[in-house]
Amino acid sequence: MMRYSLRSNDLDEIAKELLEIGIEVRKENYRELVAPHKIKEENYLRVKGDNVSGRISPTSAFLYLNDGIPSEKDEKLIEYVTGKYKLPIERGFIGLTATITASYITMLYLLLQMK
Repeated sequence: MMRYSLRSNDLDEIAKELLEIGIEVRKENYRELVAPHKIKEENYLRVKGDNVSGRISPTSAFLYLNDGIPSEKDEKLIEYVTGKYKLPIERGFIGLTATITASYITMLYLLLQMK
């Protein structure tokens, strides 16, 4: 998991840019009762690549590696988010990096076993 702080809160602009690079984007709304007469409402974008999915809200962005190795489409999504937002602020980024590295090492090992 990667979490980023948002630099821009214009979700329509972000959605348009993600659609241009071929990422599936869906606008969603989340409501939560935080007090007897107070509702917290948050708009966010649900994004989906081939093996990476997540959500982008006005306060943060979360990306999750679902299965396997990120495709080119997934790498574009990761590059977009890391370019648009500040540096990671949670240790989950290290976990994703380790997962990607482990996937590449496993794939390389399997390829070498085939020879």
